[in-house]
Amino acid sequence: MATFFQVDIAPAEAHDVPAAWEVLFGNQLARPAEEYLSESATPSGLYVAKRGADVVGAGWVRAESIEQNSLVLPKVASGESHGVAQQILHRLAAFVKLSRNSTLVCLPNQSENDLWQSELFGLGLEQITSLRFLVCLEAWFPIAEPTVACGMMEVSDQDFPELKRVVDATVVQSLDCPALRDVRGVEAALPLDGLGEEVEAYLCLIEFQPIGCLVLEKVNHGTTLEIRYVGLVPDWRGQGIGSRLVAWTLWRARQLNCNQVLTIVDGANEPAVQLYSQAGFTVYEERSLYFLDPRLSRDVVNPC
Repeated sequence: MATFFQVDIAPAEAHDVPAAWEVLFGNQLARPAEEYLSESATPSGLYVAKRGADVVGAGWVRAESIEQNSLVLPKVASGESHGVAQQILHRLAAFVKLSRNSTLVCLPNQSENDLWQSELFGLGLEQITSLRFLVCLEAWFPIAEPTVACGMMEVSDQDFPELKRVVDATVVQSLDCPALRDVRGVEAALPLDGLGEEVEAYLCLIEFQPIGCLVLEKVNHGTTLEIRYVGLVPDWRGQGIGSRLVAWTLWRARQLNCNQVLTIVDGANEPAVQLYSQAGFTVYEERSLYFLDPRLSRDVVNPC
């Protein structure tokens, strides 16, 4: 354990987790903290800064893609000072660089970006793009089921391998974060442990052939529907099918008694930004996306 600015920085223990989540997210989570914890957080990926028994800072690394071994660093925060959070960030970067994982993604919001930009560049991260977090409220949900122009086949657990194949086919020439295309596996868009009770996935079929897919998940205790992924193979883009799939999703949210739909889009993907705007989505948060391949970075100290 190392001490900086009169605080102790170390991997979180089980009793630190609630306080760490309050520091990191407060009441701004789109999904309850326990959902994040049950899905992906591990003791080795959550670090805390403590003054005595009090958690005054925290940082979190979670697995995003098993096959490609990429990691995401969604949040670093401190109730003490920028200096404490700075040490947490260095500790997390060292943790990633010394692990077997191959990539690191950091997603600071606008205020955090002003504080962290030079620090992130110094750690070797490159700013790739900005991500827009979008929400559509119930007033925009259609009452009648929209025409989709393709068959919607719900995916079962047995069909999960086929869903992964179709997702892989739809990322070809995608405008969403193209710089990460070769380092992020299809699991980045799919639940790591397959389809659960809260996940619905559909293959979009024309003449019995899959031309795209849609993955939805009920979150926030069932009140919110999240678009985890929507994509079409290149030959079927630009024909209005994507906008119809989004409209169908809003209708599906009404059927599931959800009061809002959330999704994330690459801010540089103008067609997708325009599509969601026309469907009634608005931006509720924007985050910069930084990327690091530790295999190309300089040596760092042992974080343990």
